[in-house]
Amino acid sequence: TVHFDDCSASDDVSVFLTDMPLLYLGPDTSFCATGMYELNPGLDLIWNDGSYADSLLVAESGEYSATYTSGVCSISDTVTITMFQPPIIPLPADTSFCEGTVLTLDAQSVGLWNTGVTSASVEILNPGYYDVVIENGPCTVQSGTDVRMIQLPELKLFNDTSLCEDFELNVSVFSDRNTYYSWSTGDTSSSIYLHEPGIYEVIVGNECDTISSEFEIETYPCTWGIFVPTCFTPNDDDIRS
Repeated sequence: TVHFDDCSASDDVSVFLTDMPLLYLGPDTSFCATGMYELNPGLDLIWNDGSYADSLLVAESGEYSATYTSGVCSISDTVTITMFQPPIIPLPADTSFCEGTVLTLDAQSVGLWNTGVTSASVEILNPGYYDVVIENGPCTVQSGTDVRMIQLPELKLFNDTSLCEDFELNVSVFSDRNTYYSWSTGDTSSSIYLHEPGIYEVIVGNECDTISSEFEIETYPCTWGIFVPTCFTPNDDDIRS
C-alpha cells in the first residue's frame, strides 16, 4: 500500500520459489587416454560445446561446463579434465646377446624393473625374463622381454696325425654352440672323412664369433703280411702232410 496526502493505493504480487537440483560435474580429475572419460551428472544440460544431453564423453584435456535451466532459473558448474597418454615402451618381445658381453635394455622412460632398479634402462649380464612398469599420471604400462644368451662357438683342437694310406680318418667338430662349419676342402658339414695327406683347416662359428684350427695328416704305406703254412692236414685228422 502506498499513501500520498489523502490518497492511497494497493497492489498484490505472488512469488513462487523454484526448487533447483544440484548440478555437480565432479572434482577436477585426470584420466588415461586408453579410453574416454564420461561426465554424467544425471540432468538434461546444455554443455559448453553447444550440445544438449544428460552426459558428455571427454576425449581431450580441457575445461568443461554445463548449464541446467528450469523456467527463468539456471545453474552452472565447471570441471577441468586432464588427459594423460600411456607410456610407449619400445622393448622387443625377445632378444639375445653374446656370452661375455653386456646387453642394455632401454625403455626410454623411468620405470621400475623386476630387478629392483628404478631407471630408464638396465644392463643385462644373464639370460632371463626382464620387465618394467612405467607410470604417467593415471596411466600404468608394463612390458617385458625374454633375453637369451648365445654361447661362443666351440672347437676342439686336433693334433697332427698319421695313418695308413689305405684308411681314412673321420674328423668331427660338432657342437650345439656352432651354427656353421667351413673346411678347407670345401665341405660345410660338422664332420668329414680324410685320407689324403696335407694341412687341413676348419672354421666354426655362430652370430657371435668364429674360430679356426689347423692340423696336418701324414700317410704311410700299409704293410700287409701274408702267412704261408709249411704243412697242413687236408682231412682234419691231425696227421700233417
